[in-house]
Amino acid sequence: MSSALLAFRKLSAKLPIAVLNVEWNDPILIVGGAGWSFAIVSPWRVVADEALILGSDNATQDSVRDLLHDQMVISCDLQSKSAPLDLALLLENGRVLEVFSVTSLEPWTLSLADIGMFVGP
Repeated sequence: MSSALLAFRKLSAKLPIAVLNVEWNDPILIVGGAGWSFAIVSPWRVVADEALILGSDNATQDSVRDLLHDQMVISCDLQSKSAPLDLALLLENGRVLEVFSVTSLEPWTLSLADIGMFVGP
């Protein structure tokens, strides 16, 4: 079982969860809250209504914080069904944070209190 699939299952069981912390220090994005964190070194983007809202190539700390802070993660999915390597987090405002691993040297980590840490891909 892939790390993403296992992380997807464990995170889904804890939802909804609040995004209380957002840190963008290129190339690292960290989002999290009480008892959880998701750290991303891979490329990522925020999409909604079939449109790109913001991507890791043009993000600023303020733009990322404005989009993600104080949102609830209401659903989690695998970013791709054909290659279950990365996660996508659906927020209460309809936006989705998607991760795109392009190398194993740029992993993401999902930490869940009392469950453990998952590293992808």
